[in-house]
Amino acid sequence: MHSGNLLWKINKNGEIQNELEAIVDWQIVHEGSQMADLARFLVHTADGNIRREAETFAFDFYRECLLKEFGGDSSKVPYNVEQLRKAYYYVFALQAFFTLQLMPVFFTAVKHKYESKDEQKAIYDKGIQKALDAYNDLDRIYNEEMKDVFEKYGL
Repeated sequence: MHSGNLLWKINKNGEIQNELEAIVDWQIVHEGSQMADLARFLVHTADGNIRREAETFAFDFYRECLLKEFGGDSSKVPYNVEQLRKAYYYVFALQAFFTLQLMPVFFTAVKHKYESKDEQKAIYDKGIQKALDAYNDLDRIYNEEMKDVFEKYGL
C-alpha cells in the first residue's frame, strides 16, 4: 500500500478533503512480509512525527490482531513483536532510500494543483522534510536497532 492507493473524499466544490474515501491495492498482489505494506505506507504518506508515533504501537497491535485471528493460541502466531519490528526496519530502509527519488515525480504530479508559488514551495518543502526525517531515522536504526546486522557483514 502506498499513497497512490488512497482515494480521498472530494467535497461538492471538487476540493480534496482530509478524509479517506477508499483504499485500492491490487497492483502487486503477492505473498511477502506483512511489514512491507506498513513501511511503504508510513514512509511515503506520513510525516515523520506521525510515522514515529505509529511505530510505537503498530507492531504490538499487529501481533494482537494475529493472536485474535488464531483464536488466541499464541503457539500458532508465526511472529513475535521483535521479528515484526525487524522486518519493518528492513523494508523501512529500502523505502527511505526512495523518498528523495520520488520527490520530483510527486512534485510534478501535484504542482499543477497549486497556483501559488508559495503553496508549491510548501508542498515541496514538506516532501523534503519527510525524506530528511526518514534518513535521520534510518541513521538511528543503522546505529542502534540494526547495528548487529551491519557489524555481522562488516558494513
